[in-house]
Amino acid sequence: MEITEETADTELKRAKQFSRQQVNKRRHHGDKTMTLGNRSFEEKRSFIRMKIDAMVSFSIEGKQERYEGRCKNISGAGLLLESAKKLPLGTRIQVTIPSESRDLDNLQATVEIIRVIPHPDQHKYELGGVILQVKP
Repeated sequence: MEITEETADTELKRAKQFSRQQVNKRRHHGDKTMTLGNRSFEEKRSFIRMKIDAMVSFSIEGKQERYEGRCKNISGAGLLLESAKKLPLGTRIQVTIPSESRDLDNLQATVEIIRVIPHPDQHKYELGGVILQVKP
């Protein structure tokens, strides 16, 4: 499947809507945490994983220092970042992915790191995260 700007914009809108619905559903049931482990198989595969190569900035929740990275793929449930910053599992970060379209706002999301793969030869880490909340 060829990813066009229109396809990417549509998928990003769907991802934002899906994440908001999931957070609201968890809150309604009294569960404020959403981890990959407590999601059903259907939820894990509700969206295609789109390969992208976008610069992102992120900060660790509760801290002001910003870091840079690249988003390698994204779906309605999560994303994969590459960064020189190593983060422990369970770390929550605030991620900003700038939009290339003036008609679409930047994606701003709270993400929990659920996978860390070091690449010491390249001095970077792959950080897999589940999207907990997408900010309007």
